[in-house]
Amino acid sequence: MNLYDIKENTIDYILALPEVERLTYYGTLIDKFYPNVNKSELEFERLLVAYETSFVVEKIYRNNKIFRSGFTNVYTQTGLLRNSISDLYFADDDLITH
Repeated sequence: MNLYDIKENTIDYILALPEVERLTYYGTLIDKFYPNVNKSELEFERLLVAYETSFVVEKIYRNNKIFRSGFTNVYTQTGLLRNSISDLYFADDDLITH
């Protein structure tokens, strides 16, 4: 799943869901992409926050011309936003997972 491929109206729909339903949706993504992470672990909570913030930043990025014109987003293959990098400093090695 690539966050940048998700349609704008879908992101709007997800972000407008009540908190319990939104977190359930993110939990489904975690179960799919991180099947070894137990719901009782701190890592699960951190992934929930990562998905929530990734969707919010993606929404802002898409709708803010100034942000888009000066930054490049780098994504994970699991639907997370990994980095938002100023184009002044962006290099191809930013795409390498360390």
